[in-house]
Amino acid sequence: MLLHRRQRPEGWHGYGMRSGTMRSMSLPAPSFNSPAGERTTLRVTPVSQSSEQLSIKDQLRMARYLDHSETLLAPALTAVSGPIALHLDVGLPATKSLLQQPSLERYVFPLAERLKNVVGQQLTSVWCTKQHSDLSTVTVGPAAPAPAPAFGQTATLLTRRSYAKPRFKEEIQDAVAGLKPVPDGPVALHIAFVTGLPRTWANLWKPTIDGLGELLGYRNPQGQGDVNAERITQLAFHHRSEGGALGHSVQITVTIGPSLPNFT
Repeated sequence: MLLHRRQRPEGWHGYGMRSGTMRSMSLPAPSFNSPAGERTTLRVTPVSQSSEQLSIKDQLRMARYLDHSETLLAPALTAVSGPIALHLDVGLPATKSLLQQPSLERYVFPLAERLKNVVGQQLTSVWCTKQHSDLSTVTVGPAAPAPAPAFGQTATLLTRRSYAKPRFKEEIQDAVAGLKPVPDGPVALHIAFVTGLPRTWANLWKPTIDGLGELLGYRNPQGQGDVNAERITQLAFHHRSEGGALGHSVQITVTIGPSLPNFT
């Protein structure tokens, strides 16, 4: 169910109408700042969950990366009371193209899930960026509310579909059908989720991005198959739960455009 889609002029804020049995205006999309805590340098290279079934070698690498990150972040996590924000910045060698590396959600999803288990609550705002650097850093801190992102194009939809169903991806595609493809080059992307009944909202990340192929392009030149999500160099996910008011529905707001000089 499409709520609204439009190009977003500078400083624009707006909400689309719901349809069906929901009579009120669409809910404001959650938005938070990147955490302002101290950046901690990782001494273990971040590992991408590049497939559902990692090799034994990659499983060991992943476990080492997550164990190391948990140990480093434990003091900062215990100092946060309330909603938590995470920012992982992945440093890559200058010899590798930023636009051909594993997609960012594959780097940050396993870390966010590990930290969720550590603190006993889901994270509220999760950021991931990549750049050419010898260092990778990670930051956690309070999730501080921020104005809605004012760049690029935006679209909002409301769905009751399971993210595991093909129709979920199709509804994302329908919602962004009126937006223009992002020009070649690096991409900035914010996705805000408002959920109803309890769910692991991180499971929505990849299926939502998989529906953005007409904006990001496809790896297959014929426009089919995997979305070219590697173009995303600046990524932020935000979440708020409305409890029983939304039931099993999820409101998703996508804001997308060329990468920004300051992504915070």
